Amino acid sequence: MATNTNAVRMDEEKQLIAAIVGGDALAVEQAVRLHTPYMRFTAMQLVGQDAADMVQEAWVAALKALPNFEPNVQLKTWLARIVVNKCYDHLRKAKAHPVTHIDDDSLLDSLFNASGHWADSVSPWQSDSPEALLESHALQGCLDKHIGLLPQGQKDIFVMAVLNDMPLVEVRALLEVSESNARVLLHRAKNTLLHMVQTYEREGVC
Repeated sequence: MATNTNAVRMDEEKQLIAAIVGGDALAVEQAVRLHTPYMRFTAMQLVGQDAADMVQEAWVAALKALPNFEPNVQLKTWLARIVVNKCYDHLRKAKAHPVTHIDDDSLLDSLFNASGHWADSVSPWQSDSPEALLESHALQGCLDKHIGLLPQGQKDIFVMAVLNDMPLVEVRALLEVSESNARVLLHRAKNTLLHMVQTYEREGVC
């Protein structure tokens, strides 16, 4: 059933893209209405008050590039990559985005074992995925708050790699961090948010 549902969604997405490329203004409006909320959320986490401008720039670029869209990725993921790139172009120009680097080898040694895996495994998320949790009205505001409170490097990698499902190699290239640093940052972000979710579920406190 899930496979059939996914196939239907992919077909609907292809039809929507074809309509946009064909100049259907209503299709453009539908896509903007559907995808802008999470694009804005992503941009807000990265550039704050400049988010609206970044989303607008991302849509302009996306609509120009859409005729060359390769349907091997979801439109959502493709749009997320564009808005993230716009945000980082903006931050690089402003020279106001120091990336969190971890250069303490002893810290890295304590986190990874000899085989390169985590010394202490991360507790799993609850039955819902992070994306599903974000769609829960009860938890969305709390998650938004705590994602916003993460240190910048952790927040950036979590928003891109987890919420927007970008491959870690692409995230690393954007953040200009090593694989070890990226894994540490993502590990810390997940642990912080996992603790928040567990506290919320146990005590109802954000």
